[in-house]
Amino acid sequence: MVAGKQVNSPFETLEEARSHLRKFEKKASKIGGAIAKYADANWREYKEAKRHLPKDVSLVEAAIFYSNSNLDPNRPSRFSDAMDMFMRLKKRNVDPRTSAGYSTALNDIKVRFSTKPLDAIRSSDLLHILNDLIEGGAEPVTIRNRFRDWRVFFNWIARKRYVKTNVLLEIDLATDLPAVESSAKHPMKLEHVEATMALFDSGCLDRNGNPLDISQYCLWAALQFFVGFRSSEADRFRYDWFELETKSICVPEWKRSEATGLKEKGAKTKDPWRISDIQPNFWKWFDRQPEKRRTGRIPVPGKRAWEKDIRPAILSKCGIVKWASNAKRDSFATYHISLHANPGRTALVLKHKNTVRLYESYLGTMVPPSIAEKYFSIVPDRS
Repeated sequence: MVAGKQVNSPFETLEEARSHLRKFEKKASKIGGAIAKYADANWREYKEAKRHLPKDVSLVEAAIFYSNSNLDPNRPSRFSDAMDMFMRLKKRNVDPRTSAGYSTALNDIKVRFSTKPLDAIRSSDLLHILNDLIEGGAEPVTIRNRFRDWRVFFNWIARKRYVKTNVLLEIDLATDLPAVESSAKHPMKLEHVEATMALFDSGCLDRNGNPLDISQYCLWAALQFFVGFRSSEADRFRYDWFELETKSICVPEWKRSEATGLKEKGAKTKDPWRISDIQPNFWKWFDRQPEKRRTGRIPVPGKRAWEKDIRPAILSKCGIVKWASNAKRDSFATYHISLHANPGRTALVLKHKNTVRLYESYLGTMVPPSIAEKYFSIVPDRS
């Protein structure tokens, strides 16, 4: 017997219920959206849906009929098949790093549900996987990143009509996932920044004692230390983004790579972005670049060169114990707000939507204005 929350006229089989409902299909389709998602509807939506149905037809029976009829008849039968389709799509449309993140997140589910139907996965199953990750020592931010990537997948299969409902909607971000504290900021000491930029100015030796010419990357470093760009944003900079007459930087609208068709790195700068509030010392570092070389992309160290050669050499030469994540941007924000005492001005340069993050993260790292002035007075030795 087909049953539900409220059954006025039960049927012996689902087919009987469907047959009975067909003559009411046109009328009931007025609120078909509410019917199809009856399990997620609040009480007001439930009552509104009931108002449009004949008295002898229950909302549950109508929901069964409409949700089944709305599913794609060619939908993949197993989770692994749907995941393979999703990953093929993402590999064509997103960068390899993002695609790998989706694959890692979905593999946690695939291990347990590879051969099971898509609609066999319940929210309790996903919470169980998350709890296992927590017990295994995963950080809260990792848990929430997993959930974020899962959400992209489950939203996709819901849009494609491969499942009746998105089970992730039953998980409450506020109560079911671990809280993520604001990450601690780790600005570099003034003397460490001075020593680091001196190495970018003159070069240094690698760990084997061989000369390491990193002076070509000084503009890349200055963009992060003195303008506040993220490393992923500095990695894609071009010389024609610098407007020398107005002493401004204009980052154009984000576009897909012409070569690969994938989104470029530094996607947080997807909107056009003009910065006119730039400290004078930055332009000293720009002027250090020979004019004949100011075409195309600025020189950027490769990831391997930075991690294996350049950063270790800087740590050793400058006496820095550890290079913290986002150290260059954190340094800029700390010294900039310390110099100007104007959170709105600093937030605008950082492209923050408001000053909340500055108050939460950087006010505790502020330094005296005299120290901040010295930071923004760091210039090449030959300037």
